[in-house]
This record gives sequence, structure tokens and C-alpha cells, in this order.
Amino acid sequence: MPVEPQRFLDSLAPTSTSRPHPALLYALFTAAAYVLKNGMEPFPGAKAIPSRYRKPEVSLYSSLKDLGSSFHDRAKLEMEQGILTADRFEDLARACAGMTRNLVLMGKPIEASMLPICRLAVACGLHRIESTNFARSTPRLSTAVPSGTTRASGEAVTQVAADDEKLQPKLVVVPPVDDRTTLWERIETFWAIKALDWGIGLLYGWPCGLAENEVSTVWPKSYDAFMSVSIVMAVRSCFFVHSSAIS
Repeated sequence: MPVEPQRFLDSLAPTSTSRPHPALLYALFTAAAYVLKNGMEPFPGAKAIPSRYRKPEVSLYSSLKDLGSSFHDRAKLEMEQGILTADRFEDLARACAGMTRNLVLMGKPIEASMLPICRLAVACGLHRIESTNFARSTPRLSTAVPSGTTRASGEAVTQVAADDEKLQPKLVVVPPVDDRTTLWERIETFWAIKALDWGIGLLYGWPCGLAENEVSTVWPKSYDAFMSVSIVMAVRSCFFVHSSAIS
């Protein structure tokens, strides 16, 4: 799941004010049940639970492995409720990605294709994250003007500008990013969704739900690499502005 592990675990604490949406948690439970039922090993790079968290009882695993379908049904119910109440759309997008993947793994592609995975990505503006600088990465609301018209000042609207505006989301249902970790998670979430979109299309010969020419989100990086690059870019930007002012 495309989240930063440490912050996600901290969000589960009883005193946390930013707990994950239940849909995301039940999607994770569904994936865990699939892993248990099929006796799969943790994937490479999986991190151990920090010592301050209580370890789950291994004896519970045998009882949980057959609850995958129940967890999935609850995740779907929570996601529908979250959409109706406009509650934590980023978590809903991640939950939808997890549910889609689980359905594909269970051999239910038709049911997987019915989930609004690409629509949620577009509604959250995840396909239009064009910068690794969180201060400039939030998709703006579109103010597209038909090509050939003029602005109030009389300035002509060019075709390039009109096309660029046309691709911008007209409604973004998530707040602006407030730190680099949130930005990293949004980029990771989008590419997890797009990878599923490609995979289902290639596997079953279906058209993708989100066309490539509508995507401008930067490529994903590991968390450590992303944080380092972002800091370097910010320093270079400040240096460039400072140097320009001096010259």
C-alpha cells in the first residue's frame, strides 16, 4: 500500500487525530487474509513492526485467513459511505487500489473493473502532480477559455494555453499537500493505480481507464530518494533566485 510506514503506524495509535479511513484498513485486512490463506511470504523490503507496537497473536492467523470476502465487503461498504460523505478521498483512492488488486488476484476481473479506481485518481488530481516541490504540486482549478476567444485585457488565448488548461482537473477533492511525505504518498498512489490500469488492460485486452496523454504526474522514487531529491531541488531553486537577484 503506497503509504510511508512509520507515519501510517503512528496514525493507528489511539491518540492519533489523523486515523486512516476504515475503507483503507479493511482493504489492508483483505490483502492480509489473502496472504495468510495462500501461505505467502512477506515481499522483499517489508518492514518489521516496531517494538513499541504489540505483536499480533500468531494463533489468530488460522481464524483470519478465511475472512477475506467479509473484509472486502466491509471495505466496499466503507468506501461507498466515504464517497457519499466526502471523507478522506486519498485513503479512498488507496483503498480502491487495494480492493481492485485483491479482486484481480482472486480471479474476479469484471468486479474489479466496476470499482471507480481511475475516477478517484482524477478526482483527487493524482494524475496531474507535475512537481516534486510540494509548494507547487497541487493541481489548480481549471479556468479554461475556448480557443480563439480573448481575455478581458484583450490578450489572445493561444491554442497551447487552451489545451493545457483543458487537461487540468476542474474539481480537485483533496486539500493541498502540506509536506513532502504527503506528496510522495500521492505520487505513489497514482502510479499504483496506473500500474493496475495497465495490468488489467494487458491481461484481459481491455482499454485503459485513464489515457496516457492525460497523465503528467512525475515518476515515482523510493521514499529516501524522493526526500533527498526534493531537498536538493529546493536548495537549487533558492540558490538560483538568490544568484539572479545579485546579478
